[in-house]
Amino acid sequence: MIDFNREPDERKVYPATHHFRVIGDETFDAAQLHEICKEFDVRSAPVAGNASAGGKYRSYQVSVHFPDRETHHRFHNAVKCAKGVKIVL
Repeated sequence: MIDFNREPDERKVYPATHHFRVIGDETFDAAQLHEICKEFDVRSAPVAGNASAGGKYRSYQVSVHFPDRETHHRFHNAVKCAKGVKIVL
């Protein structure tokens, strides 16, 4: 049985490349995402994805390589705090 309360062995989890989808509203500027990415090991630069039918929301895809969980959390927090970001998947 899997013990979900136990912390994973970091050596088995990182380093790893993670793929993100960032969904922002009309106030989100993709330049913010590009600026945040400069501090990290980006493997696939941010690319515009789908837009909502009404054009209010737009998604961006980016892949980032992380050496450890701390760096992963720094990236995720930086992106989700950017103006106009609604969801980070």
